[in-house]
Amino acid sequence: MRSLLPFAARGETRPGELPPLRTRHRARDTQTVELLIPQPKRTNGCLAMSRQLLLLRHAKSAWDTGAPTDFERPLASRGERDAPVMGSWMKKQGMVPTVVVSSPAMRAKQTAEAACERMGVKKKKIVWDERLYAASASQLLAVLEDYKKKPASLMLVGHNPGLEDLLIYLLGNKLEAPPDGKMLPTAAAASIELADNWEQLAEGAGRLLSLTRVKDLS
Repeated sequence: MRSLLPFAARGETRPGELPPLRTRHRARDTQTVELLIPQPKRTNGCLAMSRQLLLLRHAKSAWDTGAPTDFERPLASRGERDAPVMGSWMKKQGMVPTVVVSSPAMRAKQTAEAACERMGVKKKKIVWDERLYAASASQLLAVLEDYKKKPASLMLVGHNPGLEDLLIYLLGNKLEAPPDGKMLPTAAAASIELADNWEQLAEGAGRLLSLTRVKDLS
């Protein structure tokens, strides 16, 4: 499993203020170092960690369906194939969340249901939260705060640029964009280790365990 771990300077912020959240990331002239991230230790088949946050971007959506609104746009044929593939891979890696919170937008809903079916998570356990649709990183942090210390593993299924900005914020701007500039392309999944509380997640509070694209699994 391959992931990109960069080396980048962190920007300055005022005390108690969230850093500026970037919505676009371009490949820089600096060298990108490609490393293998070791798998976390397992105990009785479970990941040995305090808290695990999974970020799953919705799979490829269709634009030519005649959907009346952006909210109602469904998955494209490729998206319908990719979502269960990523779900199967996540299950094999032991990345099965105890709580799933998803945007109710059609493309995210279909992605969450397809991935969860492959992971063995029942549809009735998915929380449909309207705040995830078009959410910023700050809004996603507010959603996580609602769960306090309850789940050991939580998955957010949503959209860019919010998910990508949240990933960068939690890693402290230490993640260099790949050559194509896409940190979380459609159906990509990131696994982040966090402290034992979902509240007050500071910049750089997370440790990247994996960042995986569907095309890397084929």
